Amino acid sequence: MSFRIASHLEGSFHPYPKPQKKEKAGQSRQIKQKSSKLAKKERKRFSILQNEKKCYICNCTKNLTKHEAFGGCNRQKSMEWGLVYYLCIRCHEEVTNNENRKKKLEGLARSIFVMKYGADLFLKEFGRNF
Repeated sequence: MSFRIASHLEGSFHPYPKPQKKEKAGQSRQIKQKSSKLAKKERKRFSILQNEKKCYICNCTKNLTKHEAFGGCNRQKSMEWGLVYYLCIRCHEEVTNNENRKKKLEGLARSIFVMKYGADLFLKEFGRNF
């Protein structure tokens, strides 16, 4: 039985974890910058879900933000197909924290998309049935 002895281990093995870098006092981490392509896409968002600029849930007209119906990997597809609705800050927080409300709004967005474009296109674009 023969054994090989590694003679050069530099860079391949760390017996101790690397020390973490400490932030200097008064400095905070920078938020990752959005690409100009994504920022342009976000500015040009449109909605097939609503015509008026008011909260989709409570009909409030102040402090509105645009919210995509499907988040995560389907967020950009939501922007592309107009599955965007306005929410006031209070309702936006509620939708973000309440999974049932989120699923209900996803279902409404899906049904409007299917009426306008068809179920086959929805499955092709979003890959699953919400």
